[in-house]
Amino acid sequence: DYPERPDAFLAALSAMEAQGLTVRNSASIVAWNARKTYLQGFATAGVTGIDTLWLDHVTPQAVGRAFSDLDAAEIVLKPQIGAGSRRTIRLKRNSWSEMDLLEGPLGAAMAQPFLPAIETEGEVSIFLFGGALAHALRKTPAPGSWFANVADPTFLAITPDSEMLAMAEAVAAAAPQGMLYARVDLVRGLDGRLALIELEAIEPYLFLSFAPFAAERFVDALEAALG
Repeated sequence: DYPERPDAFLAALSAMEAQGLTVRNSASIVAWNARKTYLQGFATAGVTGIDTLWLDHVTPQAVGRAFSDLDAAEIVLKPQIGAGSRRTIRLKRNSWSEMDLLEGPLGAAMAQPFLPAIETEGEVSIFLFGGALAHALRKTPAPGSWFANVADPTFLAITPDSEMLAMAEAVAAAAPQGMLYARVDLVRGLDGRLALIELEAIEPYLFLSFAPFAAERFVDALEAALG
């Protein structure tokens, strides 16, 4: 429940480190990753991302502007601090109402154009252990859904192609160093290129049942991190 109590969560991690405990990923990395404004740093570093508007609050006026500013027929609203697609909603231009916003973000939010590829080819997750490629997975929403992580999606272990690997390497190079684990989520944008959805460095499900060989790679990364 850390998205609902981020301050308490980060304070607890910092307190553990202050007591001499080793936290992986570190409290500083978790604090950086907790609010999705970290994506702005990747954009500055040249990593292809999704066009994003950052909102202090979700209001009808802000949503109306988002459709215009993003030049989008559909948009997605997400909390800036969130997990598991909670309070994430999809709106269509000229067919939404203020009532729809009741299911959306309660505080600071982000607005992005909806990318149709999420419904067809899904999203790709590339897992990095110790900064190196461990394994990769394609997540496809169930028919009639557009969420690739909830509501019975299909998971398939894949061998990442050169474009996926290049994106993962660019993300790893631009991210804070010293991560034990991270998940790089990618989706194909309107221009046909892969774009970064997020870098999950707090609580990614590792899908080791789909790639059992990667468990040993996680152990190797942990041993290396502990010296």
